[in-house]
Amino acid sequence: MTQLITIVPGKRDGWTGIYIGRRMPRADLPALQIDSPLANPYRPTARTAEAHKIVIGQYRRWLWGQIHGTTHAAQIVRAELQRLKCEVLNGQEVKLNCWCDGLPCHAEVVKSCLEWAIETNFDFWHEPVAKVLQEV
Repeated sequence: MTQLITIVPGKRDGWTGIYIGRRMPRADLPALQIDSPLANPYRPTARTAEAHKIVIGQYRRWLWGQIHGTTHAAQIVRAELQRLKCEVLNGQEVKLNCWCDGLPCHAEVVKSCLEWAIETNFDFWHEPVAKVLQEV
């Protein structure tokens, strides 16, 4: 099941997957002109593997906080993760696109998160979150 989740640099793929990066206002494709809910809010200080690894660590902590958070932004992140998880469970390929061609990428964290959710049967709309949403 989890082999249906792949990471493909968008530039190489022609942006045919699910864009999970920050908005690129000058891009020709509409999908790149808005922030993905799964975009990495941390920018590397250089185009090096070391700089990317630092922001990936920050992203991992941020994503875990979103999964367990109750803010509106966290709900949007969880909804997107649940949508992608459902696509995989329905047998659809989920191809994650980002800009980090050849460098460590936060897409690796998203892929690991989805694999973990599938393997553990984790529901991103778990009970505590569902209660919060009912109150909104």
